[in-house]
Amino acid sequence: MKKLDLRILQAVVLTFEERSITKAAMRMDISQPSMSRLISRARVFFDDPLFLTSPHRVVPTARASEVTDQCRAVLASIETLRKPSVFDPKTDTRTFSISATDYIGKVVLAPIIGQLIRAAPEASFRIHDRRENILLKRDDSCHVAIGSFPKPEDDFRRIKLYRESFLSLARKGHPLSKKQRSLADFLNAKHLLVTIPDAGRSAIDEGLKRHGSKPREVVVRTPHFLSTPDMLRETDLVTTLPTRLANALAEQYDLFTFKPPLKVSSFTVWMMWHERMQLDPAHRWLRQQITRAIR
Repeated sequence: MKKLDLRILQAVVLTFEERSITKAAMRMDISQPSMSRLISRARVFFDDPLFLTSPHRVVPTARASEVTDQCRAVLASIETLRKPSVFDPKTDTRTFSISATDYIGKVVLAPIIGQLIRAAPEASFRIHDRRENILLKRDDSCHVAIGSFPKPEDDFRRIKLYRESFLSLARKGHPLSKKQRSLADFLNAKHLLVTIPDAGRSAIDEGLKRHGSKPREVVVRTPHFLSTPDMLRETDLVTTLPTRLANALAEQYDLFTFKPPLKVSSFTVWMMWHERMQLDPAHRWLRQQITRAIR
């Protein structure tokens, strides 16, 4: 197969338009001999004389007339490929995929989903359970993941959204709501624990270990943050949740909140994505919408 130099196509188009190799060379900002060499290579490539000499200008052959429009189309396609894609949120119809726990869904995504829909009315948004770990597929099945993550592999990027602390939660009228709460009172209560796969020991249990205290009594474990309010309202269970979520649930379900009676480490909520999406205009728009809404 003959090798194609894009300058050959450009030389054909300009010579066809100018009917002059000299003027075409000026438009390409090259010398007349260089343009003549390009036309010679074009003649070999297209197996046609392309341009015939005459006293005052060159005359295109029928083949030159035929291929010039095709050369223009190829050059235009190459230019389109070279330019970054344009993203218009008002007309784009893609589906944006976000991986998050129901905690993040409640405190981060729920408050901004209306804003996202208004900004991109033709697009759709899919929220994946973060436990699926679909971001690690490194494909288009997930655009960003939001949550608390260890330092990612080198082909991932992340940005800090906020620091989060912990708050304990119980029903109003719970025995712990009626007196000054000591660590002993806290440990004597029965606890509800939200479990996250691969998350390791909970922040409360790490705090108790550092304090040298006995373990708390966990009698219910659930993988769902949003299942806790109904369990708390019907029992004397106590749970400890991220502060933003605990405050939101307390207001919505009329629950009682209090600071855990021990030092508990805070954590960082990150937004993470794969390097391959870093410069994509639509992806960059989604990241900006989330970070602006939170900050």
